[in-house]
Amino acid sequence: MWNDNHISIEDDTNIGSDRENVAALPAAPAALLGRLSTRTLPAGWDDAPPSFPADATGMATRKASGTVLSVLAPELPELWLGSADLAESNKTNLPVSRRSSRRRPARRRQRTAVAWRTILTNSDRPAGLALTRQNVPTWDRTVHGSAEGTARGGYILAEGENGEPDHIIIATPWREFVGDAGEIVSLEHFGASASGPELFERFGFTVDRLVHAARTTLARTTTARRAPVTTSL
Repeated sequence: MWNDNHISIEDDTNIGSDRENVAALPAAPAALLGRLSTRTLPAGWDDAPPSFPADATGMATRKASGTVLSVLAPELPELWLGSADLAESNKTNLPVSRRSSRRRPARRRQRTAVAWRTILTNSDRPAGLALTRQNVPTWDRTVHGSAEGTARGGYILAEGENGEPDHIIIATPWREFVGDAGEIVSLEHFGASASGPELFERFGFTVDRLVHAARTTLARTTTARRAPVTTSL
């Protein structure tokens, strides 16, 4: 059966063999079925995702994700949406080794929009997004690096003076990028159930700890002109 632009299958006994029924579909449902069968996206679908202005207060990236999906839904009727309405302090945990394999929008709403646009173009493999329950700020993209770099897995948020930084702060799960002189600010075990600010303080994800780590790495270098060192967050 068909209704407007949507197709409803009531009896699957003849799916794939009843070409006459498929041929009899009106133009819009037939076009939709043809597109779905080839795993292609409609023209202009990626013009829809919203942009997010700079905001120091911000919002949770899972809420930003909902905003993006609500805009995409009319363009992609095949997109099925579902969400677990979990509280900020919910105890749902994911092992660190598994989280590192997911594309991570982390603390930026605009990155969430770019991440969705990126994974929806993948038709040959699964993908997942690790989103925040806590409100997080949104960078001013007229000052900082474009969120389009999310599609490549990483980008420069703020460049060093004259393009020659003394120190690099990088958000990554891969310790291999840190090097011998670097420091790692990380969590190597399951977290706890509490508000975001309380947990950041408890586990040391603070400005003071990051500054201390940066100064420690700089202290390990002894020459006046040295290669940049890295702190991983």
